[in-house]
Amino acid sequence: MADNGTASTGTISWTEIPAQDLASAQTFYGTVFGWEFSTTSVGDGSKPEVILFSKGPTHGSLVKVEKENHLSPAMHPDNPEKKRIAVRVTITVKNVDETLETVKKAGGAVYLPPREIGNNMGRIAYFTDSEKNVMGIWSAA
Repeated sequence: MADNGTASTGTISWTEIPAQDLASAQTFYGTVFGWEFSTTSVGDGSKPEVILFSKGPTHGSLVKVEKENHLSPAMHPDNPEKKRIAVRVTITVKNVDETLETVKKAGGAVYLPPREIGNNMGRIAYFTDSEKNVMGIWSAA
């Protein structure tokens, strides 16, 4: 953050996570990462299409999408070796292995297993959430 309380130029200020089932995605991220949520309506306001989330300096939204508009390498039929990738968000955690266990209990799955990052930069793994989005987790140790 800049000194005046606004986001610094060049920093990521918002993350939107697509979801076909907003309630499922909200439960998943609340369980795994302790995110807090508030619902807002877009369009005619008849049903929630966006759920805002926050935790500390992290802010964003779960955005309702239809199946045909949901792009995810985990859902791509021609991606058996998990080589197709899209933009991925990586979330800092205390312990990658423990968080992956929580991910699985909350309805997600391991996408790419944990591995060490060179130069003692920690461990990283990738998972799919309840909506099959591919996300990353990282810990310093």
